[in-house]
Amino acid sequence: MGEVDSLSEAKGANNLNSNHSVAPYDSENKIVTTEEDIQGYYIVRGIICSVLDIERIISRDTQSYFGILCDNNNRRPICRLYFNGRQKYISIFNMGAGDKNEEKIPIANLNEIHKLADRLKATAEHYINLPC
Repeated sequence: MGEVDSLSEAKGANNLNSNHSVAPYDSENKIVTTEEDIQGYYIVRGIICSVLDIERIISRDTQSYFGILCDNNNRRPICRLYFNGRQKYISIFNMGAGDKNEEKIPIANLNEIHKLADRLKATAEHYINLPC
């Protein structure tokens, strides 16, 4: 499956987070989901949907990062997008012997996420056989 096909599939598939929209700043709710966060989510989702069922790939925004999780479980992180500052970062979780080491990688733009496809897939593969 090509990257264009997988991205199209990721955008069109049913997802528990289908209510994504760019939220205006609210002083009570300091979480702002940007269009760039959502685009990054769709890129990651398009990459890893060949490894992990698309229904299991969920996003969760926080004040400091935009998280992409397996099974909507914060103990099953796939990556985090740090797009709120001048320098953009993506952090990938390297699964070791019982450890989840987070590596924060600077990126210049969203297209650079594709360069990390193999690493994202490797993290997603760790969750394949775990129950939802």
